[in-house]
Amino acid sequence: MPSKLSLTGLILLAMIGCASAPAGPYWEDPAWLETFKQSLHLAYPWVIQGGDRKAFKATVGISYVDGKFTSVGIVESSGNPEVDRNITSQIRYLPLPEAEGPEKMEARDIQVEITLMPSTEDIASVMRQAVTNQAMPALREEWSGDHGYVMVGFSYLDGMISDVEVLYNDDIKRLGDSVVKQVSRVRAPLIPSLAGQRMHFTVGFCFRTTHVACREAQQRADGTLH
Repeated sequence: MPSKLSLTGLILLAMIGCASAPAGPYWEDPAWLETFKQSLHLAYPWVIQGGDRKAFKATVGISYVDGKFTSVGIVESSGNPEVDRNITSQIRYLPLPEAEGPEKMEARDIQVEITLMPSTEDIASVMRQAVTNQAMPALREEWSGDHGYVMVGFSYLDGMISDVEVLYNDDIKRLGDSVVKQVSRVRAPLIPSLAGQRMHFTVGFCFRTTHVACREAQQRADGTLH
């Protein structure tokens, strides 16, 4: 019989046993199972097109041995083949905890029930990516070379972006004005589950020449705003 772990929300796992249970094979060790749970943090598949953004539930079969997947497959479908592929694709790239004890080299099949729910954090990530991908090409053409860092905020409602404003700018004002202009032109993704809801997002644009400089500028911007 394969071990079955139950996850809800983004990823929640039903505890098996308790922390004081006697040590045994890794697949029966509550502490190891909790660590395994923490490694299975999946993002909601916003990249899937079509339909409303609802909860998806699927059961995944995982063949595991000593910190590695030997195979990952869908045991019970979410009802959407694209979502199924997205789930297994995400899992294949996750780092896993190493097994402990004399049975660590023993392969084990584990079934994981996963429920994915939309979250504000996932929505913000998708929105930032969409805005950056559309606005940055024109901005890079206008502002090539080493410049500053600009963070803007904007409102979103039913696929429309409005009220774009500069929240942080460590360079000349014209750079911030250019960012506002390009972000205002972005065609934001339509998210049916947010229909009628006005939301506010922020996104940063780095015009530095190194990743280190961009990261430091972002940290300064975050520190200023918070």
